[in-house]
Amino acid sequence: MQAPSALKSPAAREIVFESEQISVWCYPQLRIVSHQMHRVCYGVPFRDALRAGTAAMQRCNAISWLSDDRLNGPLPDEDENWATSAWFQATKAAGWRYWAMVLPEKAVGKLNVKRFVELYRKRGIEAQMFTEPEPALEWLCELSKSDR
Repeated sequence: MQAPSALKSPAAREIVFESEQISVWCYPQLRIVSHQMHRVCYGVPFRDALRAGTAAMQRCNAISWLSDDRLNGPLPDEDENWATSAWFQATKAAGWRYWAMVLPEKAVGKLNVKRFVELYRKRGIEAQMFTEPEPALEWLCELSKSDR
C-alpha cells in the first residue's frame, strides 16, 4: 500500500512544533498527529512538543498519533510520570484512540516504550509497534478510514 495522496501535498501537513530534538505535525484530513524525534528528547522540549500535539489533536479532531522515536532513548522518571498521567489524560480526552509507535533503535529505549504501549493499551488506546514509519502510517490511515 502506498502512502495516501494527502501526505504528498505539503499543504496537508501542518507544522505544530519544531525544535532541534523533536518535530510535531498534524494531518487534519487524516485525523493524525505525528512526531519525530531527531535525537534524545526530554524535559521542557519533550513536554512542550507533546502538549502542542495534544492541542493539535483537539483542534483538528484527530484520533491517531504516530510516534517516530527511532532516535530517542529512555525518559527520566519525571517525564515518564508526566507522560503517563497528565499528558495521557489530556490527550485521551482530546480524542486519542489509536497509536502507532515506531520503536527506538537502542534496546534501552525499546524497553521503555514497550512499557508505555502496554500501559496505554490497558487504558483503552489501540496501539501497535513498528520498526519503520511507513507501515505505521498505513495502519493509522486504514483505521481513520474505517472510523469515519
